[in-house]
Amino acid sequence: MLLREGGVAAVLDETGQMSSDYARGVYYSKLAEATRLSSGDVVRVLDQAATLKTSDYYAAELMKSVGARAGEADVRSAMLRLIQSMSSDHYQAESVKQVVGSGRLGAPEMDLLIGAMQHMESDYYKTEVLKQLLAAGKTDAAQRKKLALLASDIHEDSYAHEFVKALRADAVKERLAAVGLAVVAGTPAELAETVRSGIAVRDKLIKAAKIEPQ
Repeated sequence: MLLREGGVAAVLDETGQMSSDYARGVYYSKLAEATRLSSGDVVRVLDQAATLKTSDYYAAELMKSVGARAGEADVRSAMLRLIQSMSSDHYQAESVKQVVGSGRLGAPEMDLLIGAMQHMESDYYKTEVLKQLLAAGKTDAAQRKKLALLASDIHEDSYAHEFVKALRADAVKERLAAVGLAVVAGTPAELAETVRSGIAVRDKLIKAAKIEPQ
């Protein structure tokens, strides 16, 4: 009834008066089921959840429910704002998965997530988020410097080593990309097959060009 009479705005006016995170979550879910939300509608839902300081559990559940829309730039930005409002390392890390799964992140988005990492206390979750960031976007020199500073705050040696290893690997990939090379994961057998195929192609080219061995 509320949706029919006043649209999404009326529903959000109602949820904005609610003190219960659970009740708002139910309304958000029913709203998404009842109508196709526009990008702007999803942004308003996410921003309302952040403004009302929704508990991390319900905020993370909301992120999961709209995760399929993370490919939309304005929705992704709103998701990042909601992540910044969280205090739990666990729920922040879980929510980051929803964002980075949507594709490569831009520089401003990387900066926002790096900023969120600075407030994480758990070495484990800090390292997990780093891996997700490196997989989702290209870090520049300034961002890598910030991440290196974060590494100095990791107290568990195993996580610190993992953190620095991932950071160095990303820097190496960037340098290789600058000269037209790419890092590709694979087994020793796959590497051997790649080398054999390359040699075969080279031999054919030499033969076709009638190049005599020196």
